[in-house]
Amino acid sequence: MGESTTAFEVLGDHDFVTAPSRRSATPEGAPDIPGLLALLPALEDEIAAGERRLRECVRMLRARRATWREIGDALQVSRQAAWERFGAP
Repeated sequence: MGESTTAFEVLGDHDFVTAPSRRSATPEGAPDIPGLLALLPALEDEIAAGERRLRECVRMLRARRATWREIGDALQVSRQAAWERFGAP
């Protein structure tokens, strides 16, 4: 995986959830088990980076006086769930 290629790009559009789960059922072009295992740390890093960006965006929204209801609506959760995730100390 190159410096500018993300783990999500390597995985592509393949549906790993509904694809057969047998070890021998690797679709053509899809990473094999060792390849997928090697992607896990990069995926974890990308998720953490996305979470940091999300928290920063919510911080900026709150600084601009967006309500917890507006933030919750955008995230399709209740205002309380948004506050518990991003506002609770």
